[in-house]
Amino acid sequence: RGAPPDIVLVNNFRDRDRPRALRLPAGRGHALADDIRDFVDQLRPTLRRLFESERFKTQRTAVASGYQDREKALVEALESEVRGAGFALVQIQLGPYTKPEVAPLVKGEPIPIEKLAETPGDVDDAQLEELRQRYQTLSKRLEETFRASREIQRALKKRIHELEREFAAPILADLLEDIKAAYQDPRLSEHLDELRDRILVDLRRLLEEESDEEAESRAPEEIERLRPYLVNVLVDNSGADGPPIVVETSPNYRNLFGTIEKVVDRSGHGRSDFLHIKAGSVLRANGGFLVLQLTDAISEPGVWAALKRTLKSRLIDIQSFDPYFLFSASALKPEPIEIDVRAIVIGNTHAYYVLSGYDPDFYGIFKVRADFDSVMTRDAEGIARYATFIRNLSESEGLRVLDRTGVARVVEEGARWADQGGKLSTLFSEIADLVREASYWADEEGATVVGAAHVDRAVRARRSRVALPEEKIQELILDGTLRIQTEGSVIGQINGLSVYDLGDHAFGKPTRITVQTALGQGGIVSIERESDLSGRTFNKAVLILDGLFRALFGQEQPISVHATLAFEQSYGEVDGDSASVAEVCALFSSLAEVPLRQDLALTGSIDQLGHVQPIGGVNEKVTGFYEVCRARGLTGTQGVLVPQGNAPDLMLEQEVVEDCRAGRFHVYAISRFEEALELLSGVPIGTRGADGRFPEDSLYGRIEDKLYFYAERMKEHGRPDGEGGPEGGNPPGEETPGSPVPPGPRDIPEGTIGDDGPDDPRDGGSVEDGDPPPPHPPGTTSTR
Repeated sequence: RGAPPDIVLVNNFRDRDRPRALRLPAGRGHALADDIRDFVDQLRPTLRRLFESERFKTQRTAVASGYQDREKALVEALESEVRGAGFALVQIQLGPYTKPEVAPLVKGEPIPIEKLAETPGDVDDAQLEELRQRYQTLSKRLEETFRASREIQRALKKRIHELEREFAAPILADLLEDIKAAYQDPRLSEHLDELRDRILVDLRRLLEEESDEEAESRAPEEIERLRPYLVNVLVDNSGADGPPIVVETSPNYRNLFGTIEKVVDRSGHGRSDFLHIKAGSVLRANGGFLVLQLTDAISEPGVWAALKRTLKSRLIDIQSFDPYFLFSASALKPEPIEIDVRAIVIGNTHAYYVLSGYDPDFYGIFKVRADFDSVMTRDAEGIARYATFIRNLSESEGLRVLDRTGVARVVEEGARWADQGGKLSTLFSEIADLVREASYWADEEGATVVGAAHVDRAVRARRSRVALPEEKIQELILDGTLRIQTEGSVIGQINGLSVYDLGDHAFGKPTRITVQTALGQGGIVSIERESDLSGRTFNKAVLILDGLFRALFGQEQPISVHATLAFEQSYGEVDGDSASVAEVCALFSSLAEVPLRQDLALTGSIDQLGHVQPIGGVNEKVTGFYEVCRARGLTGTQGVLVPQGNAPDLMLEQEVVEDCRAGRFHVYAISRFEEALELLSGVPIGTRGADGRFPEDSLYGRIEDKLYFYAERMKEHGRPDGEGGPEGGNPPGEETPGSPVPPGPRDIPEGTIGDDGPDDPRDGGSVEDGDPPPPHPPGTTSTR
């Protein structure tokens, strides 16, 4: 497709409130406007020369002579009649004007009729009455004569105008014929014919004489006088070599659909004409594509309904629209203009589904949907595209060129932002900002090219500007306000990991998770859920944990345990399932009375079969625990356990990688929760023997012994007040049919249940320990 046509607006001489649009080949709109301007500029001089020519003067004199003879004959006949009646034609003064009148002659002198009675002796009463009668007759004849004279003058003026048009018409036709021949457009030719006819009607107005002083300041008035003949170029595609792509960043009504501007003249009155009509983005995108943000369009008054109406009818109606003013600013209503526009609206998935569900016209107008991913494949082609983007940005904005190390460092940062293995972020606006800032730091150092060090400095500077919340939480951890242990072992306590997403900055920090278990039938109780401080995803994870626990230890008898699970020092809403593996480990630690290592942190979600599932924000979580350990001093045993599925997603900071390589910090990948439990406790899980029991010294064996102990105690003491019976179980004291009689409890090693010392938390600001809602589509298993 080539460039679309230009669109110009011309005066509609038959209805000036309805200007009409003309289409011309691309680039010809301004050419027509210039041609019409040249025509108008030479119009007055040409007409003046024509009407000052000897040929025109001769014909005008001949025409005027005939009318003047008729008028002269009328006057002479009147004068003869007046003289014969003894009267004379005189002029009487009426203020600043004079008026022809008849007056009787008395002794050869004209005397006004009303003064005859004041001259006694000159006329008697009979003569006076007769003179009055003659006066009445002659006055009527005078009025008839001058009425006929005025008719002759009007006829003469009309004939002179006709003569002027007869002389001007061929000249105008010749001038306009050149324009017609240059454009060969039927609608334009029709307009030029109407223009010619309008000029012929306006000849007298165009040729009005003016004084020298008026001539010095006549330019504005002359422009106003000639405005109706000009051309308003609405759309100019002279520089286009293909369909236009118009990106409207502020899609209000005026910018999208155009407007009719109002100007104030020297008298203070507002007015408009067709030259004050301005095109909007929709008309400028005719023959091409209009790009706008969906949320911006639906938030502007009147825009969404007008956009749908325009796209459905394929007609644009330019109006003077003000959503905050009840009345239209102009009576102009241009004729609707046909358009051919492809509208591309960009928005998020939520807005798309809301509109498609509530707007019945949505699917009918926007027929093609395209989803854009926030990541791209990290392969040779993807890296080459990154490099091309960086080069084009540097060239277009005059930035310093990035060398190979600088490009590689930007690619590395893009991989970290993607948060997925083998992917690169497609947030190119963020990438562009990083390149600009790296170029700035290179310029500050006087470097000719941007290297990895400059990109590193830009990354650190960007992070430092938004890291205040992260630093404050780090301070609370280091001064003991938030109790996080990074050494030793504790029963029923584990370090989970949470991500704080602040929009422009996300960071991870450890969260202390504790579990206490006791005799009872309440099952697993989440303190966050009971306090209405948990989200639906978190609640689901707790129920999955309960299902896994019952599947492992509730096959032969009801589980008689009451376990409370808490995110310590968490005072805001908690959501997400990435702490569910940590919760399982803390639960089993409490039941087995086996302490867990506090120099390790754990993240990952779990299913009812015990598989560890990927989570989001793995890099932030690992880095968050690493920062705490480094601030306190790395011991060489500290580390983080992450899901095996997140191993490809790891894109850690260089300092973390170096400490891992040197053995000062560790990252372990696990695929099942048992791996985490054995690493954290140092005790083997154990497998059931031929008798269906776990080994005594295994972790599961200790849990099984504890549960048998609880079951026996429940049978001995009966159901406690206020507690319901176990699901599917028998009343206390009654054996389950077919179940073996549980043996006596094994010796259970002594251990501290719960904490390793007194707790002295301080009241303070709320610390968010949970994860934000998952950024992935519903149905996926990767959540944050």
